Amino acid sequence: MISLFLNIFLSLSLIIIGVKYFLKWIFLRKKYIPNIAHVISTESKLDADLLVKYSIIQYKVDGEIIIKKINYGMSILGWKVGDKIKIFYNPKNPSIYFLNDFKIKFLSGLLIIAGLFFLFLSFI
Repeated sequence: MISLFLNIFLSLSLIIIGVKYFLKWIFLRKKYIPNIAHVISTESKLDADLLVKYSIIQYKVDGEIIIKKINYGMSILGWKVGDKIKIFYNPKNPSIYFLNDFKIKFLSGLLIIAGLFFLFLSFI
């Protein structure tokens, strides 16, 4: 009985987290302004015996050039210098941005699907 409640709780938690990130992405897309950033360099850092690449991007807002480090790194398949990335920036504070990144949409969808799958398994 406890196992059933635990499975339901964990499944619903995955679904809620996935929906939260998806809705946040939709909300920010409507409030923020689209722009194109260019990867101007990368930094590598050893993290738990894994080499992680962080991309440094540059974008222009009203003539001002803004340079930011993407706040998450990738061990493989990162962006290369010269790549263009679609971003959305905060019109009130252009140094605040988020990536229009497939990974964010994919992860939120994956969490929702995993939650539904585990919820379904709880009842069979």
